[in-house]
Amino acid sequence: MKESHTFYENNRGDFLGYIESYLLDLQQNDTNYNSLINNIERILDIYPNVRKVLDDKEEKELSKKEITGLIEVLCLMEQQKDFEKEAMFFRGMKEAYFLFERLNIFKD
Repeated sequence: MKESHTFYENNRGDFLGYIESYLLDLQQNDTNYNSLINNIERILDIYPNVRKVLDDKEEKELSKKEITGLIEVLCLMEQQKDFEKEAMFFRGMKEAYFLFERLNIFKD
């Protein structure tokens, strides 16, 4: 019987843990990324109903100010995701470099 599981499928938990640890490191060591997170949290603290909508998936009626806060949070979250994608891209390139070096791809 042919094995249909990929490396990723067999190691998904470890892989996702690796990603989470990298994002935590990013949050702790990158001031721009940390600033995005802090701005999101600041707005969610100001508008608890927006937090309930986003985090708890509760249906809430929102005031115009809360809707403005929601839009701002969504924009910041989009920036956060873009930041994470870029960071992951460069992290992946770093990992690829070390793999290629180990495989002796960079021969003289």
